[in-house]
Amino acid sequence: MNHRIPRSDSFPLFASAALFGCLLAITGRAAAADIPPASKTPPLFVENFESTSVGQIPSGFTATGKVAVADDFSNSGKKSLKIDAAQKGPRRITLKGDILTKLGGQFWGRLYYRVQQPFPLPDPASSNPVIHATFVAGSALSPQFNDSIEIRMLDTVENKQGAHQYIYNVQPKSRPEFGKQSPYSYHYTDAWTLAEWSVDEATQSYHLYINGQEITGVALDKGAGNFTKVELPKVFTSLSFGLYNYQPAGTGFVVWLDDIALGKERIGPVAGDAAKPAAAASAPVQK
Repeated sequence: MNHRIPRSDSFPLFASAALFGCLLAITGRAAAADIPPASKTPPLFVENFESTSVGQIPSGFTATGKVAVADDFSNSGKKSLKIDAAQKGPRRITLKGDILTKLGGQFWGRLYYRVQQPFPLPDPASSNPVIHATFVAGSALSPQFNDSIEIRMLDTVENKQGAHQYIYNVQPKSRPEFGKQSPYSYHYTDAWTLAEWSVDEATQSYHLYINGQEITGVALDKGAGNFTKVELPKVFTSLSFGLYNYQPAGTGFVVWLDDIALGKERIGPVAGDAAKPAAAASAPVQK
């Protein structure tokens, strides 16, 4: 399925980040909700790349772009999924089939990622100097308009200073994109970053946690039947993992993913790996 590259220069969430930052300075940062405890029930799907040969992709996935299992870095075990450098475009693996039916419209996801240093910065001469980069996305039909959409569950936008924000972003095939964003308060690092997210179509809710801390700026709880600016479906037709940057990124990002898991309840960190403090990975910008 081909997805239209978003026109990020027309998307108001990037421009509104400064205003949001000002409001936080005035009102104070809202306290993050406690992350739910990890379930004792095993997740429905786990991929740690250990059984896949180097240079290949796991069984059950299809690949787009320069992406394959590698053994140069790992969060656990000896292997991970390596996303090689490209100026822009998708480098990711995509999952379809029965597992998505089992997950339905309510599930938790988890993965770890690391970004090679130094990482690319946006072109300062661009009229919109940002790099929008998606790590996890799901394809579906909109419950509101019944058209094709891509919902980006782990998504970032980097500014020209090298800081990034997390965003919840929906790209319809033939309508303008929309979303919700955090401040530009983070930097990519080469430490493994734990990302967890939850979606629930019954309550039109989305939450994102980085290293055990909720990114409150992207949280959504619209309520049953209120699809506006959320559009979570009853089932996804595919889930993609990797990197898709939509603006040119010079020599390109090199990224590793590991320990992908999907389940009906929170999965939590890999056994024996407590969530790292936020300052240790995907580090907040130093003021």
